[in-house]
Amino acid sequence: MELPYWWGMVGISISGPWIPWVEPGDVEAAFNPNAKVIPLPTIVSELFEEGIRLWNEALLGTLFNPQIVDKIVRTNPLPELR
Repeated sequence: MELPYWWGMVGISISGPWIPWVEPGDVEAAFNPNAKVIPLPTIVSELFEEGIRLWNEALLGTLFNPQIVDKIVRTNPLPELR
């Protein structure tokens, strides 16, 4: 299974780190390839609760291990680009 590319700015799919304190390879290693999420999120903003800029912790817990989820939820989302 190919991993989605969330690395980068909110709303933009680019290659690069997006979680402070975590190397991109660690995020890939923490990803659950058996996650039953269809469709898989492809950009960081799809990891938010719908309509608000708060992390969807239930979704994150399905996709990643608890250590990575904890680091993601401690990360403040970038302001929405307009």
